[in-house]
Amino acid sequence: MVKVKFKMREAGFSANFEYGELHVAGIKEYGLHTYQLVVSSIAVCSGGLLEGNS
Repeated sequence: MVKVKFKMREAGFSANFEYGELHVAGIKEYGLHTYQLVVSSIAVCSGGLLEGNS
């Protein structure tokens, strides 16, 4: 089981994962926007589905 600890920052949130720290914020200088994470997850999941149907 993966445990994730989220921290609230001045300009968004951060989370520590085994591969590094992820920053999410509404201001691009402070981290990724939420829509960037959504688009990335859709692209990766779609790619996985297309690869499985080959």
